Amino acid sequence: MNMHGHSESIWDVRLREAQTLKEDGNDWYRTSNYSGAINKYKLALMKLDVQQQDSDVAQLTTQQMDTFNRLLVDCHNNLAG
Repeated sequence: MNMHGHSESIWDVRLREAQTLKEDGNDWYRTSNYSGAINKYKLALMKLDVQQQDSDVAQLTTQQMDTFNRLLVDCHNNLAG
């Protein structure tokens, strides 16, 4: 349960963890630790890996899907940069 007493879905947890990993990667990048940043971005993408759970993606709320897509694009862009 979250702090408001509501049950969190597995996707709520995965999206929150991916967001934290992306932010950690950004912190590493700002300190010129590029290998640390790359590692964090890759870990964030692993949280978003849906190959085994493709049917689960269809169950995402609109807000979760927006967050999912934003994180996916941000992490890929950060790795390309």
